[in-house]
Amino acid sequence: MAILKFTEKDKMASKVMSAGYYSAEVVEIGEPKKSSTLKSFNMLSKFRIIEDEHYEGKELEVSFNTNMKNPSTMGSLYLMPHFYLLHVAAATADCELADVPEDIDTDSLKGLKLDLKIEKVISDGIPMNTISAFFPYGVGKKAEKESSPF
Repeated sequence: MAILKFTEKDKMASKVMSAGYYSAEVVEIGEPKKSSTLKSFNMLSKFRIIEDEHYEGKELEVSFNTNMKNPSTMGSLYLMPHFYLLHVAAATADCELADVPEDIDTDSLKGLKLDLKIEKVISDGIPMNTISAFFPYGVGKKAEKESSPF
């Protein structure tokens, strides 16, 4: 009989979060890598949930792609158009989208805080989480307590 050892990180990775607003930090925005079709670039990125009693430390992976127009899932991978990085930059800088500079050093986003609107979806029969919006740190959580930010 095999004895398997699982870490707290493993346990957290297996959890599917309830839909809602969560504070997070940018763990990394990956370097652009050519897609398998060679028609686009992917930037595999991670966000870590912070300040939450149930999901503290959970990491969400998103691949930002240069050839997409709308977010989608592929199996258990969540993909977003690369221009959604503008929303990440605006949320971490607590500014309007129009005020985000045209050139963004993605390394400068690492470690910055923001709020995420998390959805719970089923993709190919797999329950998973997706990100539907990025807000400045504290704004999403505050809006959830008061009312919807839309």
